Amino acid sequence: MPAPAPAAIRRPPWRLALPVIIVLAFGAIFVFAERGPIAASLARNWLARLGVPARISVRRLSLTGLSGSVSLGDPAHPALTIERLDAGYAIAWPWDAGGLGVRTRSAVMIHPRLSLALTGHGPDLAPLQPLIDWARRQPPGALPDITVQDGQASLAGPGGHLTLTGSLRFTHGRVDAVLAHLAPFQLSQGNWRADGAGGPLTARRTGDRLGTRIGLGPLRIEGPGLTADATEVSASADLPAALGAGPAVLAVESGGLAVRQAALGLSGGQAAARFAGDLTMRAGALAWAGRGSGEVRASAIAAGAAKASGTSANFTLTGLRAEWARGAARLRGAGAVSLSTHATTRDGEANLNGRNLALRGLD
Repeated sequence: MPAPAPAAIRRPPWRLALPVIIVLAFGAIFVFAERGPIAASLARNWLARLGVPARISVRRLSLTGLSGSVSLGDPAHPALTIERLDAGYAIAWPWDAGGLGVRTRSAVMIHPRLSLALTGHGPDLAPLQPLIDWARRQPPGALPDITVQDGQASLAGPGGHLTLTGSLRFTHGRVDAVLAHLAPFQLSQGNWRADGAGGPLTARRTGDRLGTRIGLGPLRIEGPGLTADATEVSASADLPAALGAGPAVLAVESGGLAVRQAALGLSGGQAAARFAGDLTMRAGALAWAGRGSGEVRASAIAAGAAKASGTSANFTLTGLRAEWARGAARLRGAGAVSLSTHATTRDGEANLNGRNLALRGLD
């Protein structure tokens, strides 16, 4: 009688799954250990699809945030480098509204450096334009709150150089606060040149309004046969806090004015002007319409043998329209100037009061 066949050896189900569990465990350990390089690679690929070359290093990564460094643009001459970027985000799961994804809530940029070419039409944004266009397409409230600490923006080119350093804060895509300083600068356009000592720049948002102020030290403007100096220049503005339309007010003051042009000389001058109207802002363009008024005073003016003292001129400008788009500016309007002075010549002295000059068709 043949021996009975041995009973089939039955393995517990968990033993059958053990190799799969081991592989998944090692895979999870590898992904966790390499999560930084994986995240950096995903970010680089996303930026590459936008057309922005990038170098990204992730030093810390968790379910709620990451920390790393970023370089955007040509590796030899990057347009933007961020020494340290701390981003806070929330993971949206498939069952959440909007589906699976990552929603960035905040970004803190420490020691960012922005370097762009300065052209006759303004800053060349081409290296970062795809990223800027993507940000403009985002719905309101989709952009994270952004804080910049100890940042620097540099513009350089044949037309001169500008460097701004400081800190700023954006909330919901709008400027909240700026505390910065403009370094000594030099700008030129055609036969004209401006040299300035720089000064502080501040801005603060209150509700839907943005108040800004800039103070400049000594400023010199030179042109064909003309040199103008000011010991100080300041400007303040009350503007809409976001893109769109709204009332806007600009005030400019300067002191210690001195002008030299051929046989004409002006000294001890002061000037103040105020412009009020409606401002329309959209991506890459500005338009303002309104009116302006102001006063210019000079303690002494000399033109050849003629001298004038205590000169003042008041002006009003109506129907003004200023436009800026693609680096080109245009001004249109009309106005009047009222002149008052005490003049001395070889033939005697004279007082001129209330002399009105009409200005038409400014363009």
